[in-house]
Amino acid sequence: MFLPSIAISICLLTIIAVFNMESIFKAFMFLVLLTVVFFILFLFINHPFPSALVVVAIMAVFAIKV
Repeated sequence: MFLPSIAISICLLTIIAVFNMESIFKAFMFLVLLTVVFFILFLFINHPFPSALVVVAIMAVFAIKV
């Protein structure tokens, strides 16, 4: 189970960081990045093997230059 205390503390620090950024675009991209990271962590905790395979597949897609 994902620890709520860790998630809440990271979210509070994120809100503080967003208010200190100089542009809306950077703040929005930071929030998107944080959402993706939380989702990947949640998947790794609940379903470790399929999540690892998906991450390796995504890395392979970005590594191949066509």
